[in-house]
Amino acid sequence: MATDASGLLDPQAQAIVDAHSSLGPQPFEILEPGQARKQPGPDDAVKKVMEEKGLEGPEPVGSVTDLKIPDAAGGEQTLRVYTPAEPGEGPLPIIMWIHGGGWVLFDIDTYDASCRGLTNKTGAIVVSPDYRRAPEAVFPASHDDVLAAWRWTAANAAQMGGDPSRMAIGGESVGGNMAPATCLQLAEAGEPLPAAQVCVYPLTTPEQFGESMEDAADGRPLNRALLSWMAMHAFEGVPEAAQDPRIDLLNWPRETLALMPPTLVITDERDVLRSQGQQFAANLEAAGVPTTLSHYEGVMHEFFGASAVLDKAEAAQQEAAAHLTAALPTAG
Repeated sequence: MATDASGLLDPQAQAIVDAHSSLGPQPFEILEPGQARKQPGPDDAVKKVMEEKGLEGPEPVGSVTDLKIPDAAGGEQTLRVYTPAEPGEGPLPIIMWIHGGGWVLFDIDTYDASCRGLTNKTGAIVVSPDYRRAPEAVFPASHDDVLAAWRWTAANAAQMGGDPSRMAIGGESVGGNMAPATCLQLAEAGEPLPAAQVCVYPLTTPEQFGESMEDAADGRPLNRALLSWMAMHAFEGVPEAAQDPRIDLLNWPRETLALMPPTLVITDERDVLRSQGQQFAANLEAAGVPTTLSHYEGVMHEFFGASAVLDKAEAAQQEAAAHLTAALPTAG
């Protein structure tokens, strides 16, 4: 998050960018993945701003529990389960929230604030899978693990106080890719789909697509160079990944798009993924899917989890929560 975006971000967003710069990170894209994962992330920048403002965190919730569940390769992955601070009568609806990081960086800890905000704002259980990352496990490992986590959650909802008939899905960045990719795989398998999905600044094509690749090319925390670095590691030895429908959502035919549940797509101004997120929303709408595109000016990629210090992040979380809860059927 270099300060190259100065003048394009609102003051609260710029404070986060400046806080990240003060932590002295090296650019992810010049490092090996193991080194890059040790660098300060967007969550660290938010925590620094909170400290400077004397704010306490994280946001209190009812409970946070880590479960060990099967991954798609015969091993284990962690499924983090959040319950709301003020739950209603159970069983509760369930929302799966998928973290970002280009399939290489970040984990469920990085996106903890998003999950806390959503469980409290929706009154739902939020589950977040800590899927395998590249280059240790290249495509389609992450997608396969998310699908395995969804199926496990649906089959075991009762043990966490959840209702498998009231489930929704969403995610940020590549998590916003894996949400619709999971819906596609469920539809192809003839399994029930989520009642709704939220795609926050999603990656919807491996191509360097649209005008945002130019006007936000040097943005932070995500820029063109980092996007290429992530693809290099995520798809290493799998050249066909770029054409796989789980990656290239913008090439979906109308009949595939029409399978999707009601969708909210959130984009932001200072983001190389802005144009492809907007195009995905347009494609969904053209295919007849109930679709809302919501664009936030003056903020950057990874803004969604910064609600403690960024008003537009709070607004985006409220919007996501409203979309999810409106689509979930009433209990009983």
